[in-house]
Amino acid sequence: MSVDDFLTELSGYAESARQPALSPIIEGLRRPIAVRIVGRPGVGGRTVAAALRAAGVPVVVTRPDVDVLVIAETAKPEDCRTVAETTRPLLTVLNKADLLGAAAADRAARVRRLTGAPTVPMSALHAVADLDASLAEYGRRVLLVDLDPQGALSAGLGVPHYELEHT
Repeated sequence: MSVDDFLTELSGYAESARQPALSPIIEGLRRPIAVRIVGRPGVGGRTVAAALRAAGVPVVVTRPDVDVLVIAETAKPEDCRTVAETTRPLLTVLNKADLLGAAAADRAARVRRLTGAPTVPMSALHAVADLDASLAEYGRRVLLVDLDPQGALSAGLGVPHYELEHT
């Protein structure tokens, strides 16, 4: 069952069972997840933000649901401090992964071991160049799968790549 199907079913139940208290929960689940981009200068944070915005992900400065830490090459001490100090869910993006080639997934796994934060490789520059209007229709699901050609995201989340929908 997709998230949309679940929300449709839950909305139907709330209406038929006269449970108005479920309305704020349902609306909260329908709201897109807002992210804040953090990271050192020069790692491509603005480009990652542009790719996320192009895919319909709200990028905010205040009150995010998730922090996205953008790094390049490897996690530096200041990146590790950012991970340790955050009070909200955090995803690390190993940007410029195209420069690493086949080693991108291994490098992302190494960064995850070093920081303890979920880490995915990404080439934000390619993402911005390759995104088109059809991605906006699918939102984050497509972004995460389509920008994960090495399979690090699915592996990091424990999802077998052969179970993912492709667009």
